[in-house]
Amino acid sequence: MRNLEDLMKRYGIAKSSLSEFIKNHIAEINNDGQNHIVTDRKVKWFDDYAVQRIDELRGYNSNVTLAAEAAKADRERELLEENSQLKTRLLLMAEEKAQVYKELAEYKGYKLLSGEMQKLAEEAKSEQKAAEARLKQAAEIEAAACQERQQYDTERAEAARRLEEAAARYEKAAEINRLLQDQLAAERKKTWLDKLFGR
Repeated sequence: MRNLEDLMKRYGIAKSSLSEFIKNHIAEINNDGQNHIVTDRKVKWFDDYAVQRIDELRGYNSNVTLAAEAAKADRERELLEENSQLKTRLLLMAEEKAQVYKELAEYKGYKLLSGEMQKLAEEAKSEQKAAEARLKQAAEIEAAACQERQQYDTERAEAARRLEEAAARYEKAAEINRLLQDQLAAERKKTWLDKLFGR
């Protein structure tokens, strides 16, 4: 079951527009003869059938939308995890570097360091540079992901706005059509005498 707030988020439209849409399409939503919208303590609840019918009437494809959002969320989560792992490795490398320098400082006769200690120091520096490069790359990937997310949110908001405008135009056209139907019905009720005298 979903309430009106859930459907507002689902379609990205205002409460007034959604309420008007449901009001105008209530017969189509309950097209099987059953009432699929229940009011409990002034809150409207829509069962799965009602949501499915509203999706169809609005041309909403939830499976595609949810799949795209899930894929994007998974990608962002992977990037954040990778970034966290790189930060952890960089901290470990920094600790190793500090330990190496400490051992170098404590070693008697610093200028007479063995080739092995010198090699260890060089390896520590090399690993640190590699870790810093990976961290920089992860930061760039994270920034790109954030930018892509912002663009997606902007496009989604624009699509929701256009959909709401289209719905408003449809409702206006429907209202004009109802007025014309009423005028036509009134005209058909006139007798031939009324028509003759223009009444």
